[in-house]
Amino acid sequence: MANRKIVVRRSPIHGNGVFATQLIPANSKIIEYKGTVIDSAEAAELYGDNTDTGHTFLFTLNENYLVDANHKGNSARWINHSCDPNCEGGGWLPRWWMCCAESRRRAGYRRSG
Repeated sequence: MANRKIVVRRSPIHGNGVFATQLIPANSKIIEYKGTVIDSAEAAELYGDNTDTGHTFLFTLNENYLVDANHKGNSARWINHSCDPNCEGGGWLPRWWMCCAESRRRAGYRRSG
């Protein structure tokens, strides 16, 4: 079995979160952000302004395109759902990666205090 850098589990902050299982050096690729690439018009048609439907996992690539991790997404969709994110996206289409912005033991969530 591969030694995974991250694990998805319930977060004390809200819902699910991604946590590091080992030290992840700054600027390291963590996981490819997977999903269906859609344009802004399709995102508006699918999700609009209605937040009552639950989670949406839309990662903005540029002013025209997003990755919709609700469709064919993976664990990367749970990264950075915090007020103080510590990961960032980078890459070139069709592959987009979530990378560690700073050397931390936890990816995705930071506990305050």
